[in-house]
Amino acid sequence: MACLYGMDVQSPKNFGGAPDLVISGPNEGNNLGHINASSGTVNNTYYAINRNLPAIAVSDSATTQVEFTALTPASRAWEVADIVVNLVKTLVDKKSEAGGKLMPQGVGLNVNIPEFSPGAGATLPFKMTQMGQATGFAPAFYEDIGATPIGASFGIPAGRGLAGISLVTSGTTLPTGIVIPTDNSPASEGNVIAVKSGVSISVIEGAPDARRSNVEAMKIKLNTLAR
Repeated sequence: MACLYGMDVQSPKNFGGAPDLVISGPNEGNNLGHINASSGTVNNTYYAINRNLPAIAVSDSATTQVEFTALTPASRAWEVADIVVNLVKTLVDKKSEAGGKLMPQGVGLNVNIPEFSPGAGATLPFKMTQMGQATGFAPAFYEDIGATPIGASFGIPAGRGLAGISLVTSGTTLPTGIVIPTDNSPASEGNVIAVKSGVSISVIEGAPDARRSNVEAMKIKLNTLAR
């Protein structure tokens, strides 16, 4: 809602029209692979992308919430902000390579920042990645959420029959027997962040269209039903 308000109400008041760029985040905690479908940070960018506005989702591995009034000169937030500014500056400097735009129409970025030591943010390399399926968190529904690691970490007792959504890692076998897929590709953003090798940049589009090979396979399967 805040993103829509900013685009539809506040931006016209402040700038006389739509924003030049939408930045969603920085979010506390990474948004990688499977969890992206449930991420407000990432889905905000889709609203912008589908209006032909360039958009960037930014998620930081740090999960500690710090009020802006409590920031100090040494706070990590400043380094995270500098990383984002560096990325945006590069997009601005290279506008001529995208038809005079920050990004091609209908395109956005999912950016994740790994853990880093204080003062090391400026030296982090940027890595081009793909969303992939690698993730530290995939949502799953359990009848006894207290029996899951996430539930236990919040002090929810097991055996109470308290149902709810928990988060599991790739490779986890769910009660149905389904295994959350693993993804060992070094290009997947989740794997880049896991080894802290740099800031991951995955190019995203607003429409979740299937790749051509899968479309053709389904056309063959449904050729007696749909044309």
